[in-house]
Amino acid sequence: MATISTRRLALLLAGIACFITLDCLAAASLNGVVRKNQMGGEPLAHVSVSAPDAGGPTATDDSGRFNLAFPRLAPGDRVDLDVKLKGWVVVNDLQLSGYNLPKDARVSPLTILLAREAERERYALQYYRLKGNEAVLAEYQRKLAEQTQKNQTTAQERDALALERDKALALVDELAKQLSTAKPGAGDERYRQAMQLFLSNHLDEALALLSEQKLQADAEQALLLEKNARKMKEEAAKNYRLRGQLLTLRFQFDDAAKAYLATTVLLPDDFQTWFDFAIFHQELNHFSEARQGYEKALSIARANPDTYRPKLADTLNNLAVLHRNQNRYDEARQAFEEALGIYHGLAHTNSYRPKVAIVLNNLAILHRNQNHYDEARKVYQEALDIYHDLARTNSDTYRPGVARTLNNLAVLHRNQNRYDEARQAFEEALDIYRDLARTNPNTYRPDVAMTLNNLAILHYDQNRYDEAIKDFQEALTIRRDLARTNPDAYWPDVATSLSNLAVLQNDQNRFEEARNAYQEALMIRRDFARTNPDTYRPYVALTLNNMAILHKNQNRYDEARKAYQEALDIYREFSARNPETYAPYVRKVQANFDKLPK
Repeated sequence: MATISTRRLALLLAGIACFITLDCLAAASLNGVVRKNQMGGEPLAHVSVSAPDAGGPTATDDSGRFNLAFPRLAPGDRVDLDVKLKGWVVVNDLQLSGYNLPKDARVSPLTILLAREAERERYALQYYRLKGNEAVLAEYQRKLAEQTQKNQTTAQERDALALERDKALALVDELAKQLSTAKPGAGDERYRQAMQLFLSNHLDEALALLSEQKLQADAEQALLLEKNARKMKEEAAKNYRLRGQLLTLRFQFDDAAKAYLATTVLLPDDFQTWFDFAIFHQELNHFSEARQGYEKALSIARANPDTYRPKLADTLNNLAVLHRNQNRYDEARQAFEEALGIYHGLAHTNSYRPKVAIVLNNLAILHRNQNHYDEARKVYQEALDIYHDLARTNSDTYRPGVARTLNNLAVLHRNQNRYDEARQAFEEALDIYRDLARTNPNTYRPDVAMTLNNLAILHYDQNRYDEAIKDFQEALTIRRDLARTNPDAYWPDVATSLSNLAVLQNDQNRFEEARNAYQEALMIRRDFARTNPDTYRPYVALTLNNMAILHKNQNRYDEARKAYQEALDIYREFSARNPETYAPYVRKVQANFDKLPK
């Protein structure tokens, strides 16, 4: 029998071991698709996608799909992806820096969004808002399922959960704004990893990486060390801020507040830290904390005017909105006007003219709230002129501002019975929104429905009933369609359209159609009032009052009496807490009730 030398045997075994090792190491791969502008957008072909360790670049096929193989990497390894198409930029670029290769590329494809550079920030804001909303609604459904499993869950518990959901959704916008302007690769390793986990829908893992214990250790080290202390404090504060933002997606607002407070301890002299602190508390209606944050930010900005002049105006605008919401009108006007003065001084470049228009719209709302209609009209018109001018060279970005301002101005015209001007403004806004909705229906179809609803009210005020019914019904059709895919957001709008349509049908003695519309609107509003009574019970009362009028018109007095009584009970309850707002409704419904035959 042939023998094998000891040396040859060792070499053979080594070769076998090497072969076995390579065979057991599963090479990583990445599948994905490149789309235009937004999730669900049309696929883009011939886009170059590459990464280190993946060989040469690959190009997307006609369906926008691509595949990268990483023979020397394993699932879980992190790679930086490079995506190129002439004239286009990446929308969700934060996902491409340090992307975690999936365990199974077939079940975890990556979607990459590209947009024209001028539109990138708008679609980035939309994308990151979508990711935040998805996290909030998933948490809401999870907590709701937990409550449902309890046999004795109370209405108060359900109401509290819905309120938490709404607070979290309000805070998503600020998270989206920050992410849409963030640079890929910003922050330390912990921050980048946590960001990737969040964007990959692994919120638990992201929060575990940003645990209070880990961040506290980082903060203590940063506060103790002199060398590179500022850089370490900034990184620690950035991680705390991300922790606070992610905690809001879990409705953990108290813990999020602690995280934001920790950023101010680390960076007490930093403008952005106090500005973010203020926005967080403003969205939660923590007025004193929000004011404290804005005043700290203002103090820093005023001490360094050359550095913070634009930021000073941003802060004044936000503080003015806070004042306005608290009916501190004189302080609000003063802050708005100072912000306008700063922006006007900077508006020699187009980059600040949109901010002038934003503050003008906010100031016009203040004037309108105080019934200073002539001043409101003048300010709206100035904002409109700016948006029209900007839209001449960048229509995709600024035409929505034109339409929004036209709608606001038209409402003001309608309230003053300036019907021709109102119609002209509504119709121009509607034409813009219809055009925008052709290429971006998810974003602009709700605006089409809103403008149709406003225009229909104008037609109703002028007794142009056929036109009003046509517009109300089109708005209703759009809103029903939107509600099929996003019921929490759009069913209340469906109820509004139904109620408006029913009022008109009642006036035309189309009683059965009106009754059906009112009953459906009432059912929707009762359903939402179970989980969010403070918002929707007044709408239940309004619908009941209108239904009672319909019953009276048909001599169904017992039904009218019952509906009026329930509406009165609701309005009286709210009037006890907020008499300035709801006492007039109590008087109105009581007067209607008293006119019924005894």
